[in-house]
Amino acid sequence: MENVAEKAFFDGKRPRRHSSILGSNSAASLELIKEQYDSIKDELRDMLVDSRCALFGFSKAAEIFEPREILSYSSLEDSEEFENDVRELIRSIYFVLESRRLDLSYEKMDVPPCPTLQEEEKYRIGVENKTSKLYKKKCIGRLRKQVADYTLLTGLPTLALDAYSAAIEFLKATNDWLWLAAAFEGWGCAATVLKYNETEERLRKQSGLQRVSSMTPVQMRDYQDKVSQHHLGVSIGHQRYRSDDDQLRLASAAASAAQLNELETQQKKVFKRPWQLLNLEWSQLAKSPLDHEEIVERFKTALENYEKYSFAVMIEYECMIRASSVFKHQRLFVETEAFLRDHVGKFLDDSFTLFNNIMKGQICMACAAIYKEIGFQRKNSFFSRLAVLFRLHVTEDESRTEADYRLVYPVLYRTLSGYGINDNGKDAPLNGPIAVQVKALHES
Repeated sequence: MENVAEKAFFDGKRPRRHSSILGSNSAASLELIKEQYDSIKDELRDMLVDSRCALFGFSKAAEIFEPREILSYSSLEDSEEFENDVRELIRSIYFVLESRRLDLSYEKMDVPPCPTLQEEEKYRIGVENKTSKLYKKKCIGRLRKQVADYTLLTGLPTLALDAYSAAIEFLKATNDWLWLAAAFEGWGCAATVLKYNETEERLRKQSGLQRVSSMTPVQMRDYQDKVSQHHLGVSIGHQRYRSDDDQLRLASAAASAAQLNELETQQKKVFKRPWQLLNLEWSQLAKSPLDHEEIVERFKTALENYEKYSFAVMIEYECMIRASSVFKHQRLFVETEAFLRDHVGKFLDDSFTLFNNIMKGQICMACAAIYKEIGFQRKNSFFSRLAVLFRLHVTEDESRTEADYRLVYPVLYRTLSGYGINDNGKDAPLNGPIAVQVKALHES
């Protein structure tokens, strides 16, 4: 329930039940789903590569949807192929992106196509000469930036870094500030991936090494029997094992478990030495030729250019969060807090009307998550409570409901420890600093 509440808090919506739509196998329900599906496709048409609509319990989906656009299953229990179908979709998207990455035919065109955004039209002054060399340079710069994006999406950050540098060279010469900002941001993202190896770090955090290494060899064998039975689809009954094979299997499982335990112990020895966190020489990160100050400067340049375009405010905010992650990876936690303090206030100001209160609450929750990760518990609690205030803000013609307070209560409850307040009220003293803090929180 905690995850559901947090998601509803971030979305600015109350949890709703969709059983009236998903549970009805009628043409009207399918028509409504088709309408919503087409609406989302139209909204994302500029960035959409491919799409599928997953349907469970609809027997007449092929009559309304195009066959290639649906993943239809009779029920949720009978959707064993759903994961494989999603993998096939991701694989097809990868091949599309890879083909776009390798397509460099625009370099030889006399008048290459020029990617544009609809919002750019009102910032355009005069009419551009499409036969000029400057216009051709601008088009090639934008196309190179797109190729760099495809390169980064296909998991080639080193090549993406070179592609972004080539795009920056052309976009800077034509004063194409918006696309230049995007190229600088892309360069910073590729450099961050290379320097801090975020993929490896994410896999290490999500890995199941601890869960597997805690299994005994007998439990491993029982689990393998269950997996074999699942793949066959039927029970194969009792099996007689040869003693030699059984001994070899147990020895192999025990050796694997011992190796995983040793690896986990080595990792704990490294990450439990707080004094070594102040010195980057212990890590391979220091061997990277990329300097974190250069990466931050690229992000800051991107932020300066994004500020010139009001419609890019969401991209500007996301760029700011990415820039703060560089300080966090570098373990410069004080600098992380200073950077957020200097840049996030702009988006939370009352005079900043490009974001509504729901979005401002989301920004506060994102900042709270960063502060929690770097160990700034008081800051984490402060921004969590500020997010609640934005979430509960209503206009004169609106009113708060009990559901709104139920939604924010878990967030408020988790902020008590950041202010040094014990969540067990029986242990709290009646008088003293803790009582004053509790009273101040109730009155705020």
